[in-house]
Amino acid sequence: MSPANIQQRPERIWFVTRTETGWSEPEFVVGGPNTVDLHWQFSVGPDGSLYVPSRGDIYLSRLVEGRYLEPENLGAPINSDSDEAMPFIAPDGSYLLFTRFGHSENHGFADLWISFRDEAGGWTEPLNLGERINSVAGICPIVSPDGSALFFNAGGDNYWVEAGFIEELRAAAR
Repeated sequence: MSPANIQQRPERIWFVTRTETGWSEPEFVVGGPNTVDLHWQFSVGPDGSLYVPSRGDIYLSRLVEGRYLEPENLGAPINSDSDEAMPFIAPDGSYLLFTRFGHSENHGFADLWISFRDEAGGWTEPLNLGERINSVAGICPIVSPDGSALFFNAGGDNYWVEAGFIEELRAAAR
């Protein structure tokens, strides 16, 4: 598919650059994450790589020498027989929050889950954030830049909770 055709598809990723006088014109991200069907939220890793949802799985499009590579499916344990979407990678890359739809351990149809980087650089088995947060469908997780608050949408409303529980879950994931 030509870049022009890709740009015309819905839900593509664009960017702007801060200049001395404001912002540049929007530029299309060529290749990488825009080669798959995207849906909703994506997240930027500490190295500039993009975590993107596509067709029920989460992918990683690595930024190498200023170019995004073809997205790689994160595979298990992040992706499962259920649908995963709406990733949020921690600013330091140490954990990944995401929405998992229709899983047997969900408290609702869509629940928020978390996985931590292990010592080998892989991902731990994801943990459900629990009934306190997932009492209604949870989507679009984002943690504040200082790590103190988790924001998410549930049942059409926006919520936030203190994010200290993430460190408690990290200890449980080991």
